[in-house]
Amino acid sequence: RRNYDFTRYGGENNNMLARRVARFLKMLEDDPADCVIAFAHAGVLQCALDLVMGCKIDRSHLRCPNGSAAAFRYENGRWSLEGWGLGL
Repeated sequence: RRNYDFTRYGGENNNMLARRVARFLKMLEDDPADCVIAFAHAGVLQCALDLVMGCKIDRSHLRCPNGSAAAFRYENGRWSLEGWGLGL
């Protein structure tokens, strides 16, 4: 989990995931909709959090349990975190 270059069984490593999530966020930046809802597993949410915050976040201090939600906002050319681990 700590080695971002490790690829298990020909799958996707953490660096590859980060590039995919970054492409998705960029796609949302260009979307004309006022609000977009996306469903993903915690790994994608945590990766998006890292990208939005600009650093790797220690997951032991910021949990996102199954069935919870995260809220991000894109405004004036910047992403921000609006909510994390929110109950539905």
